[in-house]
Amino acid sequence: LDLDAWVWLWQWLTSRPALKPKDININIRDRWLFALIYHTGLRREEVAKSSMSDIQYRNGRWALKVVGKRHKIRHVSINSLLLQELKQYRTALGLDELPSSGEKYGLVIPLKGDQIRRLTPRAIGLMIFECKEKALLDCEEDYIRVQLSDMSTHWLRHTNTTHRYMAG
Repeated sequence: LDLDAWVWLWQWLTSRPALKPKDININIRDRWLFALIYHTGLRREEVAKSSMSDIQYRNGRWALKVVGKRHKIRHVSINSLLLQELKQYRTALGLDELPSSGEKYGLVIPLKGDQIRRLTPRAIGLMIFECKEKALLDCEEDYIRVQLSDMSTHWLRHTNTTHRYMAG
């Protein structure tokens, strides 16, 4: 997504109306998921495998320990905006603002059933797809609609990289 499309999408994500309690939970989850992927560039498989306890304070900053392809471990920085989104997400779920080392929750917590259960990469992709479909209904800008219609979790990963490159 180019910068205009991302800004539109983020504004849409942060201002969606919620008519039912279920909608509130979906909106909060979607906002966290998009912020997480955008600010970290994680693959959907990495989002699915990671847990809240992988978020650690190390060397004076917050980072997310990620096990990527070929079981490579890396530490992804968590900037202040993502940390703020994390706190908002966790508070909305009735959890402490910051995770503890023993937590068993995944990075994205299921809305129903066992909250400790990990979501699959396919479920993460489906959440992005469903959110995209809702956004397309509200988007009036043709050039943004074209970008949104092709958006996937992998596109969000590339959006992270492109925007970081543009920022120097």
